Amino acid sequence: MIRQPALQPLSRDHHDALAIAFRLARADADTAADVQNAFLRYWLSDGREHFRAEEEILLPTFANHADSQHPLVARVLHEHLLIRQRALRIERGVEEPLWRLRELGGLVSDHVRLEERELFPLVEERVPPVELAWLGEALEKAEGSADE
Repeated sequence: MIRQPALQPLSRDHHDALAIAFRLARADADTAADVQNAFLRYWLSDGREHFRAEEEILLPTFANHADSQHPLVARVLHEHLLIRQRALRIERGVEEPLWRLRELGGLVSDHVRLEERELFPLVEERVPPVELAWLGEALEKAEGSADE
């Protein structure tokens, strides 16, 4: 499926998130520390800002044209919270056990797939073209300011 241009910045970010999720899910005793550090680098450089863009731009725009209490919105926000909890532990220097790293990998992977397969098609369906264009500009701007 071809993604609307407005959502392509988020889909590009999802590619990086899936790469990290893959590493987390396959971590072993020899790679766990490196993988945890790789996740932290990803989180601090891209992941946190990606979540912020979804929470502050994407979801409110969607809610302007759909039910703000849609179960998908609640699920996305809940999963963001779960991933943020794990990221905060790692950011604070907690050495996570192997099972938690693998669990985090599954959580990130499942979350990306949820957004790509369910949320984004719904956004594309419900948000009018003019608003999608604005959304794309806002997401590009947010991504640009995060890089500075």
